[in-house]
Amino acid sequence: MLSTARHLTRLELLDLRDNDIGPDGIEALLAEEWLSRLEHLILDDNPLGDSAAEALAGATHMTRLKHLRLTHSGLGPAGARALASAPHLAGLRQLFLHRNRLEAEGVAALVSGPWTRLRTLVLANTRVGDEGARALAGAPLLAGLAGLDVSDNQIGDDGLRALAGAPLNALTELWFGNNPIGAAGVASLAAAPLRRLARLHLHGRHLNAEVLRPLVQARWLTTLHWFDTNSWGDTRWFAPIDDELRAAAPDLLL
Repeated sequence: MLSTARHLTRLELLDLRDNDIGPDGIEALLAEEWLSRLEHLILDDNPLGDSAAEALAGATHMTRLKHLRLTHSGLGPAGARALASAPHLAGLRQLFLHRNRLEAEGVAALVSGPWTRLRTLVLANTRVGDEGARALAGAPLLAGLAGLDVSDNQIGDDGLRALAGAPLNALTELWFGNNPIGAAGVASLAAAPLRRLARLHLHGRHLNAEVLRPLVQARWLTTLHWFDTNSWGDTRWFAPIDDELRAAAPDLLL
């Protein structure tokens, strides 16, 4: 068993995704002191529940962790609160929590944590909603993020407006696909001070040229390298706006 493998004391990366690990297994594993050098931990697609986050919160020997993945692991608001309560996880650079039912409550708890070094936060398909987006927008950690993924979260114009008004000066890549936004929300994004944004993912079946047109006036458009507007393969609705975007930013990849 890994929980007794003390010869692995120099291990820096541990990938246990999709291994049917449950609460008992993860609690036993994370209690092991030989994990103290671990920097990358991947636990995606295991039926862990909030126990994984609670075990991590109690694993005070894991102070070197920089990259944590708990995708599709059954995490809820209680798990988010547990992660946020762990000061020894303050060194995290990347946190992947997509496909968990965090809800707005969990997002609000999560972003209150000690994430001063966090650079990538992935919250796709976690039921953020407008309320969770507002909580995220008010969090200090947002100012340091280079990558943010809030795709598939039922965030509307109000939520996007809140995020666009937040300090996003360090952001280089934003995933906002498959959220029910309209031209008003897109206009608020166009007005945001996204001076470093290089890659934008803003696709969905509800989007069309009219909804996206405010982006043509975005001051940061000329610094954008890649714009993903359509993941569905049907470009008919985007041809008009593609021409306008290329005219405004000739080097932009669409």
